[in-house]
Formats: sequence, structure tokens, C-alpha cells
Amino acid sequence: MTTRDPIALLERYGRQLLVEGVEPARQVALGDWCLAVATDGSDVARLAADVALRYAVGAGIGRYCLADAALADSNPEDLDPAVERIGGADPSAAGLARPPVAHLYFARRRYGASVDLLLTEHDDGWEQGAGHDAVVSTVVLELGDPQDGAQAGPEDAPGLGTLAARLLVCHLLGLEPLPAVLHLRWPDDDADPEVHVRAPSESGAEVADLADGAAPPGLLAELQRTPAALDAILAHASADYPNEACGFVVRDADGSLRAVPTRNLQDRYHAIDPETYPRTSRTAFKLDERVIVREEEAGHPLQIIFHTHCEAGAYFSAEDARAAAPGGEPIFPDAGHLVLSVMGGVVRALALFRFDAVSGRFVPELGGGPLPR
Repeated sequence: MTTRDPIALLERYGRQLLVEGVEPARQVALGDWCLAVATDGSDVARLAADVALRYAVGAGIGRYCLADAALADSNPEDLDPAVERIGGADPSAAGLARPPVAHLYFARRRYGASVDLLLTEHDDGWEQGAGHDAVVSTVVLELGDPQDGAQAGPEDAPGLGTLAARLLVCHLLGLEPLPAVLHLRWPDDDADPEVHVRAPSESGAEVADLADGAAPPGLLAELQRTPAALDAILAHASADYPNEACGFVVRDADGSLRAVPTRNLQDRYHAIDPETYPRTSRTAFKLDERVIVREEEAGHPLQIIFHTHCEAGAYFSAEDARAAAPGGEPIFPDAGHLVLSVMGGVVRALALFRFDAVSGRFVPELGGGPLPR
């Protein structure tokens, strides 16, 4: 990485960096952070992400990676030639970025748009940091009732991208902490938006009054902070190798996550009806959904469905998508889908995916990546 002279940096970005009440050393330390940006692929999200990236680099962020090939044309180097680009437009670049890393995920929503932010300084890397000391936040921009034609457009993207980057930079400079949720309701262009802030001390990142509010960005991080549940999943994944393992995670009455490993029924269905179920448990899985129903009837709502890929990556395949959302409608719309990559009987990576109603596809939640060996 190019050496960044503190004095030259302050002269170049004095407007952004000379902030009253912030030590110069802390302002220069922005150059140590890496910004990993991803989107749901919508035009609004891509434009907002590009604005946020340029704002953050202009403020002094020293490294960035585009965890989304749709952002390949973003080029903030014209703001600062010393900025370091990691991984080109490789979607896996976010997992290669050394900490500290700030992840931003932009998405167009039925009610408007949202941004999920996750920051970690953990030495083991971003995916382990997410399970320990990550800061998570969600920005929700609600433009009104979709039935009245309220949709996020290109004109809304610059404001959303600027807001997300400003919140990030202010947090890193110690000026104000990231909120758990910042909810902007702006149904009327001629009036100021209603602003509701949930403080970081309050649990969760949900917006209860939105039917399909921004997905809590910390579900995978929460699982990684719950050793009993995660260890049960990892053990089940290794025990069933070389066949695919499956199961699910529920939330108990005390609010904690609990893993429920189950038997893969694929071989049974294959034996009965090989034409409809041509694959075996070596390359496919079938969950006993009756067990999920029993847990939910007992007051334990479903949070995650998990399965493994043996000798393959932690991706959500087209077959996974068809099984989880036949006809484009998810069977369990509120559940995340955790995929674990098992190589030689050892779990090497994991990723969690959620169904996005706007794009009609499963998108990754921030927090996935390789596990330490």
C-alpha cells in the first residue's frame, strides 16, 4: 500500500478531515479501514453504493473492495490515487480484506430502500469478528405505501448513499455512534422526513411497523456468538459427511438461538420415487418440515434452515433456490438459509442467504466467509 503522509493527507482532505474535537491521529487512522460494498443488484442500490464509496474515500478511507460485480465501474481512485483496491470486482473479495473492515449492503425494498452496515476490527478476520465485537446498524428509507406507487428511484440514491457514508465516518471518528436502526419515513417530498432512531444499546435491528423491514444484519453474527448452536451445526455437518447434512435453528422463549439437527430424508424419497427425486443425499437434502411445525407450535419460531455442500463452496445454488422458493414464493419467507462448505469432512466456510422480495432472489447476508482451520 502507498505510504500516506499525515500532513499531506490533511492538506488534501482538510474539508473532511479537519474536524473539531477529533485528534489528527484518529482522522488519519481512517486510512486503515477497508470499505466492502455490496448491493442487491438494483439500480438504486448500485448508485447509492457508488455515492457512499466515493464519499468514504473522499473522507480518508484507505482501502476498499467491491463485493459485487455490479459495482465494477466504480472508480474512486480519482479522489485519492493512494486508495488501495482489493480483489478487483471479485465477489469474494470481502472475505479477503484484512481488518478493520466496514461492510455496507444496499438494497431496494418494497417500501423504499435500506442499508445494512457491519464494522469489525477483530484480528482473526471479518467473519470471525462478526461473531465477537462487530457493530451492526440498519438504515431504513420508507417512502410511503407501495400501493400508492411509492418506490425508490435514482433521485433517492445519492441521499441514501451519502447518509450511510456519513454515519460510518462519524462513527469511526468518534463523533457519534452508529444507531441500531435509523428509520426515515419520507412519504412527502414537500415535508421533512420523520426520523426515528433506535440506540445501539437496544437489542436487534428490526423495524416492527414495516411488513418487510430491512433484514437484521446480525443474524449470522448472532449465531456465531452462540457457540452451543453453531458447534451443534458444525458437528452435524462433519458427522454426515460425505452426505449432505441439514437441520434448522429456532429461537427459544429466552431469546437464544438453538440448533435442531435433523435427518436428511433425501435417500428415502429417492428410493420411493427416483424419477421425482433423482439425486441422493450425496448431492441433495430434504428436510422433515414436520419437525419445524412442531417447534413453531411450541412457541419456538424458525430462524434459519441449514444444509451442507460436500466438496463444494458455500453458495446458494439454483436448485437450492427452487427448493426454498418453488414458483418464486419462499416456503419460509422469514427464515435465513445457511449453507456450509464441507471439505474432507471439515467445515471450511459458511454463508447465510435471505429471500429479497424486490429482486425475487436469495441474497447473501453480511458475515459469511471461510472459517479458521
